[in-house]
Amino acid sequence: MPHPIASGAAPPASGHRSPLDRALGLFTEVRAGEGLTAFLLMLNVLLLLAAYYLLKTIREPLILDVPGGAEVKSYSAAAIAGLLILIVPLYSAVASRVSRLKLINGVTLFFIGCLVAFFGLSQAQVPIGVPFFIWVGIFNLMVIAQIWAFANDLYAVEQGQRLFVIVGFGASLGAIAGSFVTGQLVKTLGPFPFMLAAAGLLALCMVLTTTIHVRETRRRSGIVAAPATDVPRETAPEDQAMSRRSAFAIVFADRYLLLIAGLMLVYNIVNTNGEYILGRTVVALYTASHAASAIGGMDEKKVIGEFYGNYFTIVNILSALLQAFAVSRVIKYFGVRTALLVLPVVAM
Repeated sequence: MPHPIASGAAPPASGHRSPLDRALGLFTEVRAGEGLTAFLLMLNVLLLLAAYYLLKTIREPLILDVPGGAEVKSYSAAAIAGLLILIVPLYSAVASRVSRLKLINGVTLFFIGCLVAFFGLSQAQVPIGVPFFIWVGIFNLMVIAQIWAFANDLYAVEQGQRLFVIVGFGASLGAIAGSFVTGQLVKTLGPFPFMLAAAGLLALCMVLTTTIHVRETRRRSGIVAAPATDVPRETAPEDQAMSRRSAFAIVFADRYLLLIAGLMLVYNIVNTNGEYILGRTVVALYTASHAASAIGGMDEKKVIGEFYGNYFTIVNILSALLQAFAVSRVIKYFGVRTALLVLPVVAM
């Protein structure tokens, strides 16, 4: 839900536009003082998506490397859903007691610690394929979702309509960069060093998140004069915790959100089956072209990791091109209702 830091429209920007404001103005309308925050947020999302695609690429060879990998992968996806039923209420309980910044950085720091632990276990030859796959699924839904919520909280609706173009570009570029770099290097380095690389990127994201929060808090304080009845600093809106209302309660209380949840359920059924077919095919092709004794070795991890890196790179490039050139035109000429049918038709 919208965070109090952006509960109302942001104060109108005043003054001269900086060189960065003008440079970003080539892509969308950027007013005075907005450019630096938008750029830092874009960089933050870029690094986060790059870290995610480092991990998403290497999780595939690790899970497909275990006996019956494609089947185990499907069961692991179901385990993610089951664990989230427990994790989401716990996350909501923590979120209602701490500020947004502490929540984001605390959760990110937790995942950094997990990556270091996974790397240590891998060096000790402990099988981590299944737990790592489940962990990446939870990481995706928690860390990436909360950074998008943070971005949404920074801007009022009018600002978001203008500036999210820049943030979205960072997400697309990060996804492409993460999958491409992993696909090019995994055959040489193997999958495990990318865990530490992703941990380093997440640490940079924490720095950027804190910088953005402090900058926006100071900018608003400098523009809006504090009245005598203002909230004390220690409980200022930007430091307040999230609402205590359960996420499940919000969904079940709103028919619109419930329908979206149903759509996501069907989407995940389709996606899980598609990933099973792809994973099964990749392993079968590897087995057909290599000696059976090679299955389960590091060579298999490297080859499958290279495939998925290249595969995700192509998918992300196509997605970025469609977002840049097709989406707005489909909505313009055919409307939102027709645009919403494109993905189900492709899935069919």
